[in-house]
Amino acid sequence: MHDPKEFTAEESLSHVEAIEEAEEELPPDEKDLELEKEMELTGKEQEWEEHLLHDLKDWKAARSSQPVEAQDAILHMKAKFDRDDIVLYHAWQQVKKSPSPYFRQKFGKLLRHRLEKFDDKRDSNEYRLAKTLRAMQPEE
Repeated sequence: MHDPKEFTAEESLSHVEAIEEAEEELPPDEKDLELEKEMELTGKEQEWEEHLLHDLKDWKAARSSQPVEAQDAILHMKAKFDRDDIVLYHAWQQVKKSPSPYFRQKFGKLLRHRLEKFDDKRDSNEYRLAKTLRAMQPEE
């Protein structure tokens, strides 16, 4: 588990904002804003990490029922995640709960950034998590 001091509201938000600046942002509608408030990230990073660790256990236990593209990544994924992994996982959870264009764009930006950043390190935990979440994202 991470020390909660590693996660600051400023860092989490500035990371997401920096990625979002690169593309024209879709505005959230009223339902999106309600879900953002309900599923806050800032201040709850350790809780989201615990959810991710729990999901990883579940994914490993039922690996053969997961998407083929994710099975190898799940097998080799370690239970060690950084702040950016938590931010990506949180966005994925939002898309699962509400696959609106706003949340899809948010998750897509974070996912592309993560895959590009670790493209040359395909055996890294970061790349494996991104690949898994991409394969497991809900359909439109």
